[in-house]
Amino acid sequence: MILRPDQIKLLALGLPSTPCNIGGPEASKSDSNSSTTNTTTTNTDNRMVNDHGVGVSGSGNVVNTTDLGAVNAAFDFANAGSENAFKSTQDALGLANNVVSSAAGLQKNAADGLLSGLGTLLTFARSTADNAMTTSENAQKNIAAAYSNVQEISTGQRFLVAGGLLIAGVVAVAAMSKNKH
Repeated sequence: MILRPDQIKLLALGLPSTPCNIGGPEASKSDSNSSTTNTTTTNTDNRMVNDHGVGVSGSGNVVNTTDLGAVNAAFDFANAGSENAFKSTQDALGLANNVVSSAAGLQKNAADGLLSGLGTLLTFARSTADNAMTTSENAQKNIAAAYSNVQEISTGQRFLVAGGLLIAGVVAVAAMSKNKH
């Protein structure tokens, strides 16, 4: 339903948009004795009301409100809060990234140290095994040489014993032959 300007003014005053005497079923009947009078009253009131930082002014049926910068300040406050929350989130994520990076670095250092220690331990074990093998080979050579020396000495002593017995036998025979003469 489209309203005429005069109907809008009536509604703004709190009255019905169509008065009771206009536009009813009798209005369609034509009376030759009827007359129509139309009166328009326009009230203009330009008042400004301020209460606790909010201003309201009216001009005819148009109401203007002013907030004296409260809405802009609220938007600025919300914007600053959003920026601070975003910065705090970024800082927290940066800190978490640093912690993860540090932990990864520590794990890498620990793994490198462990591998280095294992490498040193393996080198020491190889060196010890090589020394043990060399010592074993030397011991086997020394045992073989000692056995060989024992055999040589044993063989040499047999000759000495046999030679000594031979000399003793010759001396005994010579002594017996002297006693017989």
